[in-house]
Amino acid sequence: MRPTPKEDDKTWTFIVDYEGGTYKSQFTALSILDAIQQYNCADPSGIGLVPISMFKNDLPVPVNGMVSVWATSGFAKENDNSFHVTIVKTER
Repeated sequence: MRPTPKEDDKTWTFIVDYEGGTYKSQFTALSILDAIQQYNCADPSGIGLVPISMFKNDLPVPVNGMVSVWATSGFAKENDNSFHVTIVKTER
């Protein structure tokens, strides 16, 4: 269940590329860590493309030359194949 949005929350868009498919989802949260936690709990891909790491050394990194865009990768639960994630923060 998603938390009730607050006035200062941002919209976080997750774009996941995996084996030729693209999976998109949005979450409302104050921080990127909160958004990642919601993504990991929801598994919006429906095929186990979670979790996105929340460890300090493995957090998504800002994309050079872009504003409010991060990138990371992970491994599918089902077959351990890699997937790529782009996260975009937008104002509400």
